[in-house]
Amino acid sequence: MTNKELKTKVAEFAKWKSTFTGEYEPNEGGRSMHPVWTEMPDYPYDLNAMHEAEETLNPLQRYRYGQVLERVVENPHERHFATARQRAEAFVKTMSKSS
Repeated sequence: MTNKELKTKVAEFAKWKSTFTGEYEPNEGGRSMHPVWTEMPDYPYDLNAMHEAEETLNPLQRYRYGQVLERVVENPHERHFATARQRAEAFVKTMSKSS
């Protein structure tokens, strides 16, 4: 799965929604302003974003996620050092099985 596909799937499973930031920026030409919306987190590269996604898991999903993450990192003792991409991959695999 590509990083773009992982990013989209994690956002979908974590029920991420774009929200208005409260700020406006000028359109091209500077004649009018348009609202600024939050961008989708870059889950495969951002451990903080993955932490937020992990917080959406219920206890059973969290247990399964831990098991899947151990397989993704290939060493049960290394799962705490998993990269954001490895966590995103495990998250998507876990949620795909839960659906």
